[in-house]
Amino acid sequence: MKKMILLTTREKILLGGLFLTAVVMALFFFAYKPQIDEIAALKAEKSELAYQVRESVNFADKLNHVTAEAKIINAQLALIEHRRFETIVQEEIILLLNNFFKDADITEKTITFSVITKEEIGESFPGHHRQAMEVSISYAAEYEKSIRFLQLIENYEKAIYIKNVNLIKSDSNTEPVINGLVTLVFIAESPYELKENISEEWDFVNNNYGRENPFTVSASHPASATAAKPVYSDVQYMAPDFFISVKAEASDMPSILIGRSNDEAGTSYVYADSNKAEDVVLNLSRKNGGYYYNYGTSTASFPDGDDMGVFTPTDENIRIRIFSSARISTNDLSGINLNIANSSGKKIQLIISGDDTDRPRVNVSGDIAEIEMIRR
Repeated sequence: MKKMILLTTREKILLGGLFLTAVVMALFFFAYKPQIDEIAALKAEKSELAYQVRESVNFADKLNHVTAEAKIINAQLALIEHRRFETIVQEEIILLLNNFFKDADITEKTITFSVITKEEIGESFPGHHRQAMEVSISYAAEYEKSIRFLQLIENYEKAIYIKNVNLIKSDSNTEPVINGLVTLVFIAESPYELKENISEEWDFVNNNYGRENPFTVSASHPASATAAKPVYSDVQYMAPDFFISVKAEASDMPSILIGRSNDEAGTSYVYADSNKAEDVVLNLSRKNGGYYYNYGTSTASFPDGDDMGVFTPTDENIRIRIFSSARISTNDLSGINLNIANSSGKKIQLIISGDDTDRPRVNVSGDIAEIEMIRR
């Protein structure tokens, strides 16, 4: 007969505790711990995904910033390129100079051309050439006409370099006449294959212009001092005081760019880049004999805030040149609502080129009566 093992109460409690501990440990290792490990893994995965999201956002911000900077640089390069001749064609230069002579009412002149030099710029840019040519001009004209001729050269939208100017008063006893000798330098750069037989049309708009004649030195020429100032025409291709560029948002340039002319550093540029019509305000005024300006978009202005910048108009009119472009699709909605407030006392010549004929990007409001709008 088997002998039964009797356990004391204390031993029963210890065995019960041991059994309960074993059950708890089994539940922990086989049920609860895998869940804890899974939760920890999910948390780690969540943290990694959150980090990737942050990095993606940062990358997107950096990409947007780089894209914006690239558009601005492209805009600056485009404006610099616009100031350059793409190629030098003697026939084209003759047409241009003849228009200058016609606009300044100079009939007695002689033009001599140097040989066109050509060199390749850098091995990294095959086919990128630079051309140069000097033009010597001698003429006889009244002082006002001579100054007008030089001003047309200086303010032309393409860069023409004046190397030398020599003005000598003639010995005429009837009318003060200036014998002028001017040397001009034309420089062209183009990364593309040089074009031939390039020609342009120059359009003209009537305008009055004149200057005091310092070569009238005595009362012996009263007619010269009191004669009516000559009437000239105004070349549309003269350099503007301000420019505006209007492109599609998908362009490699900002959709809106406004700035001072000949500011290659871009310190006066104001940008906007969106697929909508941007409201732009341009304020022009005159105070104490000086001319002031301020312009801005919905996001920025120049000068900042309510400050006004000082400028000297290039001619009797204030010129604003708008470079627009055709729309690329029905979803292309970018454009400009330009409001001009003009208290300068001068008329504004607004030249718009390249705008879409069916859905123009450029809309102008404000002091319309003081604006001569030319679309081409």
